[in-house]
Amino acid sequence: MNVITHCENDFEARLIVGRLENEGIRAVILNEHIHDVWPMSSSSDFAIRIAVNDEDYDKAIRIISVDTESGEDMND
Repeated sequence: MNVITHCENDFEARLIVGRLENEGIRAVILNEHIHDVWPMSSSSDFAIRIAVNDEDYDKAIRIISVDTESGEDMND
């Protein structure tokens, strides 16, 4: 699995995962609950990350980059 992005919060991560799954890509959230233990952590070791299978990596990157370029704000 490859990490495709880091998220500021679990809500943003769930939106991205939902978007990817709508496109047929299985995605998982890593470190989803770490902020329950260390809520003020900002280290990249504790960042909420989204990962996809190796074969879906390029397509997933294109999908999330199109969302970002189109001006969609994942937090709205």
